[in-house]
Amino acid sequence: MGTAPDDLATKIMTTADPEIGETFEIEEMVDQVAIFFLAGHETSGSALAWALYLMACYPEWQEKVTDEAQVLTSDQFGLIFICMRNDCPMEEAIQVLSATSSSINNPWAMG
Repeated sequence: MGTAPDDLATKIMTTADPEIGETFEIEEMVDQVAIFFLAGHETSGSALAWALYLMACYPEWQEKVTDEAQVLTSDQFGLIFICMRNDCPMEEAIQVLSATSSSINNPWAMG
């Protein structure tokens, strides 16, 4: 007998409601997964829209971020890619990009 991974899907399938002691029905599980999926897309979409808006408002920062991206070494790009694939904190990977990191950590400094 194998073990289930410790992830969101397993928790949705196996965690019982503390008040009634029952787990989700199949339809309820599908609804829960859809909510998480859509919430993640909305959050990512909002963050991307905000970042693009700020870059449009501050062309000098847009130029800094563009320049920084164009000179990424394969090792630096690889670090960012590995962090994205392995779910490590993006803060660690983004530190290789000083202008990008600055604009993410303190967008009010852009003006």
